[in-house]
Amino acid sequence: MKNVLIFFLTALAFPAGSFAQAGNKTFGPILFVSRQVHDGSSFGMDKLYAMNEDGTNIRQVITDSFRAISDAKWLHDGKDMVVAADSLFTVNVNGGVKRSFHCGARTVVVSPDGKKIVFDKYLGGTDPPMYSAFRMNLDGTEERELHIQNVSDWSPDGKSLAGWTYKFYPDPPGSRSDNYFLHFYDTNGKVIKTWEQGRDSVQGIWAWHPIYSSKGDRIAFISNKGAERQGIYTMDSDCTGDTVLTSKQYVFNEPVAWSPDDTKLLYNAGPAGINIYGRVCIIDIRTKHVNDITPFNSDSTYSFAVSWRKRIN
Repeated sequence: MKNVLIFFLTALAFPAGSFAQAGNKTFGPILFVSRQVHDGSSFGMDKLYAMNEDGTNIRQVITDSFRAISDAKWLHDGKDMVVAADSLFTVNVNGGVKRSFHCGARTVVVSPDGKKIVFDKYLGGTDPPMYSAFRMNLDGTEERELHIQNVSDWSPDGKSLAGWTYKFYPDPPGSRSDNYFLHFYDTNGKVIKTWEQGRDSVQGIWAWHPIYSSKGDRIAFISNKGAERQGIYTMDSDCTGDTVLTSKQYVFNEPVAWSPDDTKLLYNAGPAGINIYGRVCIIDIRTKHVNDITPFNSDSTYSFAVSWRKRIN
């Protein structure tokens, strides 16, 4: 039986009037999710916004207050996006919700041609929680479980998926330490490369959340190499030549997307605390200058970026 139910502009999609109608050029290229915070604890629903690269022109994209947005990605044309809110929604900036897919998604990545998506679905468990990645066409057909997890990006040439996996060590007996290793797969979920050589074979060293550059020749990822703080590193697509990019200003750092010309990187950052992230930043790859474009007041809102539009057709 087909696992995905498709509804075209029905009441099961976002309610009428819930989409912020506007021409696509009025929405900035950076999508981010934000929720309110009070006394260090977040509350309310995660809402989707767009803004410019300098943090201006903040506009709410979807005004439905009954759905918590967990992820969103621009499609290749810069006019449509895929939004994960347990269900998946394809949204056009001029015409509202186009389709909805009831699939239990928490994250989503999109193929370079905009025809396929891969999403992580929660399958149960708490220690650790179990997820699995599923691939399907953008119209909801040909859904297939890939039996991998934590897919964070799709290569620009369309041939591979990037993600990470866990490895657990008893340390000492009765307790556990976790390692994260980068994995690269073909689009059917078969492992192409596992980056757990050298320094990342050392217990307690983590590497995760790889993001391809727009040209596909570089990869940004998180690592805690040689420090207590998580930093962002970049390396060549063959997993050589890794160099640190971010400073130790923040405890937590997470790459989101490269700029269209690969000169900058959008990332989320934040200090230790109940909200891991909360700062939205853009760093210049060459100079390492950081521009903090965090929207709203970070003391009363918790925000994280999810996508950077490459172009508008």
